[in-house]
Amino acid sequence: MSKHIKVQGKSVHFAVQGALMLLFVLFFTMKSEVLLAQQNIPSKSWALNVQLTPTLSLLKSDVYNNERKVSCGFVGGLNAAYYFKTFDKFSMAFSAGLNFSNYNSNHKLNYIDSVWTVDADQDRVHVYEQCDNMKEKQTISYIDIPLLLYFDYVLASKLEAFVNVGCSFSVATIKNSYYTESILTRKGYYPDYNVLIYDVDVPNSQYFYPTDKHISNKGVLDVKNNISLISAIGVRYRVSSKIALSLGLNSFFGVKNISNYKNNSGSTLVNNDHTVNTLFHNSEKIRVSAHGLSVGISLFF
Repeated sequence: MSKHIKVQGKSVHFAVQGALMLLFVLFFTMKSEVLLAQQNIPSKSWALNVQLTPTLSLLKSDVYNNERKVSCGFVGGLNAAYYFKTFDKFSMAFSAGLNFSNYNSNHKLNYIDSVWTVDADQDRVHVYEQCDNMKEKQTISYIDIPLLLYFDYVLASKLEAFVNVGCSFSVATIKNSYYTESILTRKGYYPDYNVLIYDVDVPNSQYFYPTDKHISNKGVLDVKNNISLISAIGVRYRVSSKIALSLGLNSFFGVKNISNYKNNSGSTLVNNDHTVNTLFHNSEKIRVSAHGLSVGISLFF
C-alpha cells in the first residue's frame, strides 16, 4: 500500500514539474512574441467570418424541467465585420450576419394525469392517462440575424484574443417538431351514465381507452420568433495577413418567450383522433439555451 502511494506521489510530482515547465515555455514564448506583435499583426478594416458551433442545447419551459436532458444542436453562418476603432493592440468592430440555428431537447419520464373534459359528443368525461417510459424529443430551428460588437486584443505576432457580445433576432422555420412515444393506459369515467370505459382500442373510434398500448406520434411545435443574447470568447491565429483561424466558446441565451401555447390544464395529452400532444401543450413559457465550441475562418480586407 505504501509503495503504491509512493509511486502515485512520484507521478504527481513529475506531472506538476512538467506542467510548470510547459507554462514557463509558453510564457517565455508569448513574452517574446508580444514584443513583435504590434509590428506583425496587419491593420484591418473589414472582415468576413464563417463559423460553425456544435452546441449542447436545451429548451427551457415551465413544465417538466426536472425530466429534461440536454441534446446536441448547432449554430452556423457568416457575418461581415467593420473595424471602426484601433489603438495600440486593441481594436473594436461591429458585425452583422446571417445564421441558421438548431436547438434540441429531450424528456424522459413516467407521465400520469387526469382531467375533466368532453368527448366528441360533448359528453362530460373524467380521463385518466398514464404514459410509462415516455420519451419526447423537441427540435426548433431559426434563421438568425446576429448583431455583435467585437473586441480584439493582440497577444503575439500571429495570435489575437477576442470577446464578442450582442444579440440575434430570429425567425422560426417550418422545422419545429416533436416526436413522442410511450406505453399508454387510458380510462374514461362518464358521470352522466356512471360508466367507466377502459381496455377499449377501436380504430377511428372516439372511445380510445387502451391498456399498455405502445403509441408514437410526430407533431409540429407551435413557437414564435426569438431574441437571444450572444457571448463568445476565444483566440484567433493568423495564417497569413488575409486569413485567420479561430477557436472559441459561444453561449446563446433566449430572452423572449417563444411558446405559442396557453395553459391548457383542462386538455388531455392524447386526443380523440389518437394523436399525442407535446409535453409543451401546457407550457406558457419556452426559452432556448445553448453553449458550444466554435470553429471559424476569417478573411480580412
